Amino acid sequence: MKALILNSGLGTRMGVLTSQHPKCMTEIYGNETILSRQLRQLNDYDINDVVITTGYGEDVLKQYIDSLNISVSISFVNNDEFKSTNYIYSIYCARDLLDDDIILIHGDLVYENSVLEDVLSSKESVMIVSSTESLPEKDFKAVINEERISAIGVDFFENSYSAQPLYKLNRADWSVWLKEICKYCEVGNVNVYAENAFNDVSDNCCIFPFDIHERLCKEIDTPDDLDYVKKHIDLVENRIVYVSFSTDIVHSGHIKLIKKARRLGKIIIGVISDEVVASYKRFPMLPYDERKALFENISGVYKVVKQETLSYRDNILKYKPDYVVHGDDWKEGFQKPIRDEVENLLQDYGGKLIEYPYARDIKYALLERRASYEQRIINIENKYDILDNWLKNYHIKSLLLVCGKNVEYHPLYKHILNMRESLGIMVTRFSDFEPNPKYESAVKGVELFNCKQCDSILALGGGSTMDVAKCIKLFATMDNSMNYLSQRIEDNNIPLMVIPTTAGTGSEVTRYAVLYYNGIKQSITHEECIPSMVFIDPSFLRTVPDYYRKSTMLDALCHCIESFWSINSTPESKAYAKEAISIILDNEEAYLKNDPIGNVNMLRASQLAGKAINITQTTAGHAMCYMITSLYGVAHGLAAALCVERLWPYMIEHTSECVDKRGERYLTNTLRELATAFDCDTPVEASSKFSGIMRRVNIKLELKQSGISNDIDKLADNVKQERLRNHPIRLSKEVIADFYRQILE
Repeated sequence: MKALILNSGLGTRMGVLTSQHPKCMTEIYGNETILSRQLRQLNDYDINDVVITTGYGEDVLKQYIDSLNISVSISFVNNDEFKSTNYIYSIYCARDLLDDDIILIHGDLVYENSVLEDVLSSKESVMIVSSTESLPEKDFKAVINEERISAIGVDFFENSYSAQPLYKLNRADWSVWLKEICKYCEVGNVNVYAENAFNDVSDNCCIFPFDIHERLCKEIDTPDDLDYVKKHIDLVENRIVYVSFSTDIVHSGHIKLIKKARRLGKIIIGVISDEVVASYKRFPMLPYDERKALFENISGVYKVVKQETLSYRDNILKYKPDYVVHGDDWKEGFQKPIRDEVENLLQDYGGKLIEYPYARDIKYALLERRASYEQRIINIENKYDILDNWLKNYHIKSLLLVCGKNVEYHPLYKHILNMRESLGIMVTRFSDFEPNPKYESAVKGVELFNCKQCDSILALGGGSTMDVAKCIKLFATMDNSMNYLSQRIEDNNIPLMVIPTTAGTGSEVTRYAVLYYNGIKQSITHEECIPSMVFIDPSFLRTVPDYYRKSTMLDALCHCIESFWSINSTPESKAYAKEAISIILDNEEAYLKNDPIGNVNMLRASQLAGKAINITQTTAGHAMCYMITSLYGVAHGLAAALCVERLWPYMIEHTSECVDKRGERYLTNTLRELATAFDCDTPVEASSKFSGIMRRVNIKLELKQSGISNDIDKLADNVKQERLRNHPIRLSKEVIADFYRQILE
């Protein structure tokens, strides 16, 4: 796209103001001239190819443009006959440079940024009109017929709007008009408006009116026009624009939003306080003061202020912004009531809400997701007001509490049940499920969720509780006449919060959920499984039975090991796993003795291990363990550890059967890295150290021997293939059956 600026005229009606230079060099705001403003605006919207026609004061004009240092490519076309021709001839002189989409601007036209932005965003060819401005006697009017412009000129008053010579012209329409301009000029018809040529071909040149209502777009023909524009440009430039930010990761999407907002006026950025951000999102990595300083140092920001609540009310009433700018991502979900309030407040005094398309670039989403994983976990032990504030700020009205009976003793459980009285939140409890939950349990939860018209879910419990809660969230918006497992998972806006009561599953930070359907484990993987918020209260771990305490620790350790050797491992997943392994080994004794610090650290290790498998998924250890749990009722973590204990030495001896695309050498080095993470010199030593942990944990596997030999084939036949595919060593059915035999016999 090119811009064509017509600057060949004499500007005699401006008197002495144009005696030394062309009219376009007239100052309108500070040191800014009509032309410098036009070029800056075009450059700001990435229109960097400009054709300028010249005539009167050509040399002065060129020198002036050179002094502006604006990075725009300019082609000058001189109209030698400027004294005796109209601008139709200037366009004719420039015709060979105009084979493109065109922004056509008269050189004495002043308009606000939003006008140009809207014109550029139009898919159709358009001309600026105003339905609210009185029809001028001597200036352009556009005749509108069937929503199109059929004629443009000074003498039209019927079916007309006031019009200004700012056009966005698609190449096809411009080509029709330009050909007619050439016909006019080639027969000597050079003292008319270019719009006369348009009027002759308007049936074939589709230009639509673009109504800007009261916004500024005006030609400066006289000193009175100049006074009018100066006054209004001052108002435009000093409009207050309010933008709110909670982010501490400022990426190019945010900068683009700020840049757009700056075009509307003076930007005030409201930085949301740490406490408010933490109450609905995650605790900021940068505290408020640093986030405030960050925005203060962004070019074009007028002022940075604190926003003490999610509501904009206080700052809107204080600063009375002309515009509030936001992405268009808050029209649904928990932010919708906030948006509605903003609209109502602005309407009270004539302010306007401007919504730009939300930056949905995947790289921004991944960046925020990684930060979210790091900071979405908040300790609320003896600080239940944090949970309360989060629920209030999320505008939760009806909460489904998913929990078992084993949490009824805890004061947090009682606090949640009392939320109807304390917060006005209806709380419906769902507990109709068992460890290793069945599909049918999730179906019952969905029925209750929808029957009670719940708007959110809070899981209070261990891995099974979180699995059920995740599935209720996923299934709640599906077709209840069909099997949920057969339907496609879609994003929904149901907030899912979790409070883990065990340390080991890591489910609170993963995109996975597990259900059993007809006795077969069903793995469900989707980003919607990742909770909106994780609240931790380490006091729950004090009452975890010894058996489950040991099992969940082993589960976390197996997550680390399997993610480390998974074919999907990355440097990031390995870093999570290494840190988690170190914490588990350092805190094993303290955790098993129910030491408070050991409990807190094991929660941290569990979450790190969860982050690792969230990237890689688990491998053969988990692929094999689910049927042991299903058939014999063995705790999941113990079943996984029994499998990993057999897998590890086998892998060391069979690296030649590597199926990881990175090759056998990579796998060998990975097993050495894993040994180092266990503070061992060799992979064999690390495998033995893991077996030593199993002996210290000393959980006895008590199974009835009768029938076990018949179960081996059933177990081997039902290994979860999607997890087995992540394993770096090829495992035959016979090898897997032998592992089961070692474990069970």
